[in-house]
Amino acid sequence: MDFLTRSYRLTNNCPRMGKFSNPSIVNMNKISTQHALPRYSLCKKFFRIMRLTIACLLIACLHVAATGHTQDKVTLNLKSVELRKAIIAIEKKTDYRFLFNEQLLTHKPRVDVTAVETPVTEVLDHIFQNTGISYRILQNKLVVLKESSEEASLANLVDIRVTGHVTSVEGGDALRGVSVAVKGSRTGTTTDVSGNYAITVPDNATLVFSYVGYESKEVPVAGQAVINVSLAQSVRVQEQVVVIGYGTASKRDLTGSIVKVSGKEVADKPNTNPIASLQSKVPGLYIVNNGTPGQEPDIRIRGTVSIGQVHPLYVVDGIFQDNINYLNPNDIESIEILKDPSSLAIFGVRGATGVIAITTKRARAGQTVISFSTSYGFKKLVDKIKMADAATFKTLFDEENANNNVTSPDYSALTGNTDWIDAVSRTGQFSNTSLSISSSTDRNKFLFGLGYIYDEGIIKHEKLEKILFSLSDEVKVNKAIKVGVNLNASRQHNPYDATWVLDAARKAMPQISAGTKTFRVKDPYSADRLDVPIYSELDVALQNSGDINPLLQLENTWNKTISYEYRAVGSVYADITFLKNFNFRSTFYADFSNVDTRTYTPLYYGYNPLKDSAELYSTKTSVYESNQTWRKYQQDHILTYKKQFGDHNVTAMGGFTTFYFGTFQQYGTSSQGTGPTDLPIPNNKRLWYLNNGFGHVAQDAASSYQSENTTVSYLARVLYNYKNKYYINGSFRDDGSSRIPLKNRYQQFWSVGGAWELSREGFMQNQKYVNFLKFKASVGQLGNQSTYGLSGDYPSYPGLRAGLAAPFVDSVTTSLVTGALAAYKVNPNLRWETVNATDIGVELTAFDNRLHFEGTYYYKLTKDMMTYVNLQSLGQDDQLENGGEIKNWGEEFSATWTQKVNQDLSVNIGG
Repeated sequence: MDFLTRSYRLTNNCPRMGKFSNPSIVNMNKISTQHALPRYSLCKKFFRIMRLTIACLLIACLHVAATGHTQDKVTLNLKSVELRKAIIAIEKKTDYRFLFNEQLLTHKPRVDVTAVETPVTEVLDHIFQNTGISYRILQNKLVVLKESSEEASLANLVDIRVTGHVTSVEGGDALRGVSVAVKGSRTGTTTDVSGNYAITVPDNATLVFSYVGYESKEVPVAGQAVINVSLAQSVRVQEQVVVIGYGTASKRDLTGSIVKVSGKEVADKPNTNPIASLQSKVPGLYIVNNGTPGQEPDIRIRGTVSIGQVHPLYVVDGIFQDNINYLNPNDIESIEILKDPSSLAIFGVRGATGVIAITTKRARAGQTVISFSTSYGFKKLVDKIKMADAATFKTLFDEENANNNVTSPDYSALTGNTDWIDAVSRTGQFSNTSLSISSSTDRNKFLFGLGYIYDEGIIKHEKLEKILFSLSDEVKVNKAIKVGVNLNASRQHNPYDATWVLDAARKAMPQISAGTKTFRVKDPYSADRLDVPIYSELDVALQNSGDINPLLQLENTWNKTISYEYRAVGSVYADITFLKNFNFRSTFYADFSNVDTRTYTPLYYGYNPLKDSAELYSTKTSVYESNQTWRKYQQDHILTYKKQFGDHNVTAMGGFTTFYFGTFQQYGTSSQGTGPTDLPIPNNKRLWYLNNGFGHVAQDAASSYQSENTTVSYLARVLYNYKNKYYINGSFRDDGSSRIPLKNRYQQFWSVGGAWELSREGFMQNQKYVNFLKFKASVGQLGNQSTYGLSGDYPSYPGLRAGLAAPFVDSVTTSLVTGALAAYKVNPNLRWETVNATDIGVELTAFDNRLHFEGTYYYKLTKDMMTYVNLQSLGQDDQLENGGEIKNWGEEFSATWTQKVNQDLSVNIGG
């Protein structure tokens, strides 16, 4: 077939298409160029072609529609088959999908189907005839089967596609392999490696999310297209994953005593130190709060093991700490209290006093979450001491003086009747506000947090303000390597030190009025005379209190202290997994803190109610200034191996770690001179420095302190179990400390523990009441470097001190002159304190996991306890020696009953 091609010239003869000169007509059968076309004939030809084209398109569309409609027909030839197989055959040959309860098709008669290009609806009518089953075809060709009596409700069903993300409540990590099922049917799916799922269900369905080791959760669809779910770990305590030294483990695999507390239990409590909120929650943990904002509570775990270091070690995300005042309580994910030798020996020299391990929150996998929370509370003095009124106090005071043959002073002019505890105390307010932003992908987990804490003490004018910052970021370089950084920082405005007030209030006379009286007095800073409200005072203090009226000093000095504490704690790490069963983690930590304090002593008046006159109570101004810095550096290099050999499970860990601590502190006082021309230091915050140009820096009031020490350690641990019934834990640590003289510098600490999970034995499987039963025991030797003072910081080097008592005599004047002498005597035989510990216990869960009980007996013997021996007769300071023992033993019991009321409510009773 040939085609003729020519060029055309367009003219304007045709209003629409124009006119072609020298036209040629192209035809499938012949070609002609001899006759000219009539005018407009080409236009008519064009419109004819357009009409034909549109007609062809309509026919094609109708054909497509007809083709789609024919897909509703099916050809089948089935003989005596079950309904379920007939449905499967229809699904294979059509686009229809069926949704039904499997039990709906049981015990139904077999069916015969012979159909050739028969509509699907006719086939369905045939196979469900006389079966008591009705159907309805919804959108997307979803066929819902129901009993005939429920047919009316089918009209309201709409199938929807539901997607979502499943994570863990505790860590926010994506959960892979979670079962997502439609309640009452066999329809379901599972989450992928990122915790995502997708499923098509009726809009009135209920989804059931279930995963091994986690509590199942039911969520009604109720028309929702996106349902994100967080699953909580099983309430069975034995399934908890707990933090142990340099790693984590299932509590089931351990032989020791570890208690885990959720961060939610301390986040909203009115305490700047979250550990203070654990009072009465953990057996063996003793907490005494002092009520002062920002002050560390007195904390002991299973009693006292030394007369030196008695407080437990904090471990925050692996960092060894002495306090946690830089943490926002809302940033805490969980707290573990480690109490027994099996869990403490891995901490070596720092483990004897117990360990409180804190894990902070991280970004939840696969989500971007913005969280804001605020809490408010108040606190007041409880169990207040009942104070004697004025009449009772006078009677008792007169009797005391009579017994001592002392004449009581005449205080008849004093008409007050003051309860001084009430006068100096108040109901303190507390608030905690937090904002966090977290984002997570498959390769990156990022969290940023801000917090503000306002805390008033129970003493008037005590107030702490704290701003907190947190940042964590983890990057997954590839399948085997992760790197990350963590940072916490805080700025704290420390409160006025009012620790003396309650003691003074207990000793003050109730006859003294707590009010003020206005006097016209000379301004102590100028020649002006002012009308000033003044608190009362007396010439003589009673009962050795030193303060007749605590309000006099409190109200005049509470705002004369400026104290700020700055702290930054950070870490960087790399985590490498290799050879399938090995993991190596290297972490570097740093902790910097600084406290800058300036205190001004002002001039102020007090009035004597017996003389009805006002006089200067504070007669000389001064400025006290201090600057304290602390530095800590730590590095951990840990190799972990985990493997299962048939019925044998082994987790082994080994590593190397170092720790450095250093501090430098300076103190000084600048006081107003006593000469007639010496002016007071102005009451101006800009001049509250030692070099203010007004006062004189007292040489004997300027001092400094410096200290540093280092620990180097090697450690190892093995966790082994056989058939998940028989458990053995062993740990070892070799510590070397600069605080111990070279002769005994290195010391080894160890522990061995065993457990028998009786509930897994065959003879326990047929009983109904006991769900879990384990007997456990552990023994070990723990360490403590309870050194303190100059001799404790540098036990191998004798320090020097200057003084006039040095044995140097001036040859001319024969008088003693300033020299130097040893500050303390070195003890080359100083040894570590060691604590031999034993722990025996039982864990029981019964009555469908509603009852959980733990009982433990412990015994601890501290040997070679460090104490100072008096060597004053030799002209030297006390020497640090090993001497004495301390024994601790006791029993701990805890029981909890958990009653699940419904899906969203459970009740816990414990003690």
